[in-house]
Amino acid sequence: MGYEVKKTEHSGPKKGSGAYWGRKTDAKKESNLKRREQSKILTQNEQNMGSSSVNRK
Repeated sequence: MGYEVKKTEHSGPKKGSGAYWGRKTDAKKESNLKRREQSKILTQNEQNMGSSSVNRK
């Protein structure tokens, strides 16, 4: 139940300085933008490849 649990210090909310040089919010914005751009490119390539294979038949 946690009757003898020691309280630990808490330094507040994390600012997220892991692999990114800035704040976590900035990292999320940039990674989402990159992910969306890559997704657009992938879907365009898939559509182009799909239409060319249909025209061959």
